[in-house]
Amino acid sequence: AVNAASGGIVSVPHGDGVTINADNISIASGGALSADGLGFWPQEGPGSNPGNGASHGGYGYTYNGYRRNLPYGSYQEPTALGSGGGSHSSAGLGGGAIKLNVSNTITIDGTVSANGHGVKATGGGSGGSIWIIADTIAGSGAIKADGGNFWSTNFDGGGGRISLAWTSGNLSFNGVV
Repeated sequence: AVNAASGGIVSVPHGDGVTINADNISIASGGALSADGLGFWPQEGPGSNPGNGASHGGYGYTYNGYRRNLPYGSYQEPTALGSGGGSHSSAGLGGGAIKLNVSNTITIDGTVSANGHGVKATGGGSGGSIWIIADTIAGSGAIKADGGNFWSTNFDGGGGRISLAWTSGNLSFNGVV
């Protein structure tokens, strides 16, 4: 999908993730809402770079100064999928995209993630997108959109994008972002 809201165009689509609308959401300790590896396939996406880690919110790692693709997508309203890394089909998958639109409170004591996958050969996929809109954001869990690591050297994927927006309530989340 093009995903024009993220900056995608027909020739460089940004893909679509999932949107969940709810009154309240609670992710208990040990629980997870995950879009890990649900982004672009290896060698696909606007941040893919053959033989290297893919870019998204940050640059993927490259070897010897090879050209890196620029970061892409919106930092305020992130909805783009993470790009696939590497130079063949065994490279890392990009992270997916999650938008949580919560009219009251979201409590995250577990994990919300859109991480790229790491690999043993060629580059890691870039992290995806997480966009949380709620009256109150609470909890002590983790919110992650990490790039996938390359297990034998440093062709890691770049990190994704995370945006937290709270309306008339407050941000009492004291976990890891």
